Amino acid sequence: MAIMTAPVVVVGGGIAGLSAAWQLQRDGMDVHLYERADKVGGKVRSSDFAGRIVDEAADAFLARVPYGIELATELGLADHMISPSARKAQVWTENGLMPLPEPHVLGIPLERASAEALLGLEAADALEVDLARTDPDPVRNDDTIGSLVRRRLGDRIHEALVDPLIGAINAGDTDDLELSASSPQILGAANASPSLIAALRRMKAGSDPEAPVFHSFVGGMRVLVDALATSLDGAITTGVGVDALDRLPGGAVQVALSNGEVIAASAVILACPAPAAAELTTEWPDASVDLAAIPLVSVTLVALAYPAGTVQVPSELSGFVVPRNADLKITACSYGMQKWPHLGGDVDLLRVSVGHGRDQETPALPDDELLAVILADLETAIGITAEPSDVRISRWDRAFPQYVVGHTERLGHIEGQLNPDGVFLAGMGYRGIGIPACIDQGRSAGVDAILHVLEHR
Repeated sequence: MAIMTAPVVVVGGGIAGLSAAWQLQRDGMDVHLYERADKVGGKVRSSDFAGRIVDEAADAFLARVPYGIELATELGLADHMISPSARKAQVWTENGLMPLPEPHVLGIPLERASAEALLGLEAADALEVDLARTDPDPVRNDDTIGSLVRRRLGDRIHEALVDPLIGAINAGDTDDLELSASSPQILGAANASPSLIAALRRMKAGSDPEAPVFHSFVGGMRVLVDALATSLDGAITTGVGVDALDRLPGGAVQVALSNGEVIAASAVILACPAPAAAELTTEWPDASVDLAAIPLVSVTLVALAYPAGTVQVPSELSGFVVPRNADLKITACSYGMQKWPHLGGDVDLLRVSVGHGRDQETPALPDDELLAVILADLETAIGITAEPSDVRISRWDRAFPQYVVGHTERLGHIEGQLNPDGVFLAGMGYRGIGIPACIDQGRSAGVDAILHVLEHR
């Protein structure tokens, strides 16, 4: 039975906003989702390229984090999930492409032999020193991923392995990214034992080595968005944004829409980028200032198609990552035709990304200059000299938030001002940038909104 009250308004139709609306609807709430663009999905975008559906941003979600699998199952998509066929990756080094050490966790090698084979005796000895550590080394409030890994394992492991892997995920510099906000896996291990390697080994031992690491869909990640949108039919309005919020008595919020309408909401979920949230929260000036202070970087993702057989790389490889101090401008390259066999057939498909916290020039290059840089890097890395038969450039300008030191504290201040008045946050600007994290944030914000509504009935 629906709870009879003013609707909960969700601002933004990305995966976080759709998940929030899904949770609210499941729990009997009247929900109105407004998306300023002409379609929902946000940064989950899949489109036709070279005769197949290819994602323009994230092409999968983590399997070890349950929220994506749970939502897909609830939507009836469990039998449609696929996982990568090629699971090994390489990293660019001064000696060319080399295999990532096995086993590893987020680039941190867990065995001396694999560390030595890739990085030499200094890195291997760093593992032994860490394993012998008995004195506690508490995580500090100002620890970044880089400061923790450098302190425990040295510069070499951090710069050659950890930074390119985590940096590629976050489009950031791990010397700037707050540990507690950006890498809960490493944070948990660092708090669990004086030895980071020992804690990560225990973590790894508790996982199934044959279990899928990622899941996706043959139709791309858009399949998940479309299923959510279909289930929310009637609750979604596209082409209409939210222009302003104001407090109302009794815990309600006044919502001014871009079409001139003004409605009362029993709660509001801001599932939009931090700059947009900052503009909507001027009624809460301190929160608005803090939201506007969250740094953002740009990334450009380029899809390249070649005739089948052009890209000559071992079939077990899914791609490679590049350290930011390397002589290449690209940050990662995915072999789409091997990672996802349905993308192969008559083409070899690559997805190449450029841009991170210390390089905002490359992703902003004009199309022809950007393509020239990428093709030169691919020739250097994997020997491709042929021209691609098809190219698609997807630019994500100021789209990737950076959880720099102080992010968690800042977020606490923001939510402390907004939440009591029935305004809640969800999305990649706040508590995790991956698809499962955004799903969890959306659904959690939905629950928080319901509790606010019930408290003020």
